[in-house]
Amino acid sequence: MLGFLSIQFQLVALDAIRDNARENANATVMQSANDLTAKLNQLAFASSQQYAGDFNAAIDRYEDRINHELFGSWLNTTAITLNSTLEEFYGGIEDGKTSTPERTSI
Repeated sequence: MLGFLSIQFQLVALDAIRDNARENANATVMQSANDLTAKLNQLAFASSQQYAGDFNAAIDRYEDRINHELFGSWLNTTAITLNSTLEEFYGGIEDGKTSTPERTSI
């Protein structure tokens, strides 16, 4: 009878050890999966940032090329003149010194 009780106690102890080992293994696997996911997300984010930076740099190069080779100084001169005209017009409106242009009939 004493041998039987000894075996039963050993089985209960082994069940507790097995359950503890199973919980530790599950926790270890879960932590490893979370670490791996975090690392993959960091790599994907870094790769996306690098791609976006390279793509934006390429767009900037083409934009500069188009602005300088196609439009040249004409665009800059026209933009400055247009901005000056608009500033003068709106400044006149704010000061109340604008007059309506005379209409001419054709």
